[in-house]
Amino acid sequence: MGFWSRIVHGLVKKTSNYKAIATQKRFPHLGIRLSYRGKSFSGFQWQKNAPSIQAEVERTLGILFRRNIRISFTSRTDAGVNAYDQWIFVRNGLRLFRKLSKLQQKKFLISFNAISSKEIMAWQLLRLSSKFQPKENIKWKEYEYRILVSPFEDPLSKDYTWWIRGPLNLKIIRQSAKLLTGEHDFTGFAKSSRASGRSGVRKIIALRILIQKHPILARTYFLIFRFRATGFLHHMARNITGTLIDLGLGKRHDLSEILRVKDRKLSGRNAPPHALSLFRTYVEDRFFQVLG
Repeated sequence: MGFWSRIVHGLVKKTSNYKAIATQKRFPHLGIRLSYRGKSFSGFQWQKNAPSIQAEVERTLGILFRRNIRISFTSRTDAGVNAYDQWIFVRNGLRLFRKLSKLQQKKFLISFNAISSKEIMAWQLLRLSSKFQPKENIKWKEYEYRILVSPFEDPLSKDYTWWIRGPLNLKIIRQSAKLLTGEHDFTGFAKSSRASGRSGVRKIIALRILIQKHPILARTYFLIFRFRATGFLHHMARNITGTLIDLGLGKRHDLSEILRVKDRKLSGRNAPPHALSLFRTYVEDRFFQVLG
C-alpha cells in the first residue's frame, strides 16, 4: 500500500470509529425482540422460587457476555401468557456487544436461541436510544386472544385457544366491544378493583373482532379478539374477553355500569391465560435502530 493510500485508509478508519462512537452514545442500549410460549413459566418477571422468562433470558445473556446481566423489559406478561413481540433491553449493552468478535456478533441470535429454553426465541437485535423510556415511548401494545367456537375440542389447537362450545351471539359481542373502545377507567376489568393509588384509566385504540373458519372441522371457527391500547391493567384483556364471551352466551352484564362503578365483581369471568398473546409492541422509529 502506497503512502497516500495509507493516509486515506487511516482517515477512513478514524471516521468510521468516530461514527461508531457517536452512534453508541446516542443508542447505547442493546435491545432484543422475543417470542415465547408462556406455558412453562410462572410469568415474565423474575420470581424467587419459580421459573420465569426474565430469569432464563438473563441466564442466556450471562453466558454470551460472560458476566451477570440484568435486563429491562416493556411488558409484564402473566403466567401462561404467550408473546410474539416482547421487547427487552440491556442498559448500555451495546458496549458489551461491540466487545464480542465479529463472528460472535453476526451469530448472536443463533447462539442465543441455541442456549436458551426452546420455549423462547430471539428474532431481532436493536440499538435503543439513550432517551428511550418504556412507559413513555411505547405508543401502543396489541394483545390477541384466540377462541375456538365448536361443539367439540380441537386437539391440535387446544394449547393456544379457549374452547367455547357456543353458540355465540356475535352481534351482541360486536356491539358490546364498541362500548369499550376509547379512554375509560378499566378498574372494573382489572384483577382487583381495590384502590391501589394508581389510575385505572387506559385507552383502547381498537378492539377488532376477527372470524376464521376452521380449515377442516365442521361447525367450527376461531373467534379472535385484537386489543390495541396505550396500556393494560393486570388481567384487563382476559377479563374483558371473559365478559364479552359471557354476553355472547346470553349472560347479563352492564358494561356502562362496570365502567362507572369500577367494581370487578360486576364483570365476567377471567379467560384462561394460554390463549392470550402479546401480539405487537409499537415503538416510534426514532428510538431504535435494527442491528445487522
